[in-house]
Amino acid sequence: MRIYAILVTTFGVVLTGCVGAAAPLTTQDIGFLRGCWVQKEAPGEAIQGFLRLLPRSSEDDAALWGDVIDARDGAWRPTHRLAFGADGAYMTIGRDPLPVETGSRALNRIADPPRNAGLRPVAYRATWRLPPINASEGWVLADGTHETLRIYLLKADATEGEVIFDGERDGCD
Repeated sequence: MRIYAILVTTFGVVLTGCVGAAAPLTTQDIGFLRGCWVQKEAPGEAIQGFLRLLPRSSEDDAALWGDVIDARDGAWRPTHRLAFGADGAYMTIGRDPLPVETGSRALNRIADPPRNAGLRPVAYRATWRLPPINASEGWVLADGTHETLRIYLLKADATEGEVIFDGERDGCD
């Protein structure tokens, strides 16, 4: 009888722990990323860059693809190639840009950044954990509204890293 009581108590504790634990995220809303974006020095001033995040074709909306284009100094140079899974479960990033193809993409985990990151409140945020390339890299974050978009790196020590794009909607969608 005593063993029965111990087993029931143990099972109850284990079950409570399982029910109370949050399920890991496997998808996130990235609809706010879709569209054409322009980066300017300030509102109404010179254009610094462009980003179009759209499906590759009207039949294939499984991902949003786009290149960040640096337009400063009259030179239109791609700096990053981005791809975001339609369900937000993965994203890929290439620099200069490296080719990113569906069959060869690295899957990045959806993961919340550390609480000590001091992130500002935003209407929309999507986050991905980078594969451990080096100790300084940590997360890719996309923050914004339906009219603004900022994509940047958050370092492993929870400080802000490279800003990949910071702009406003330019209306091709």
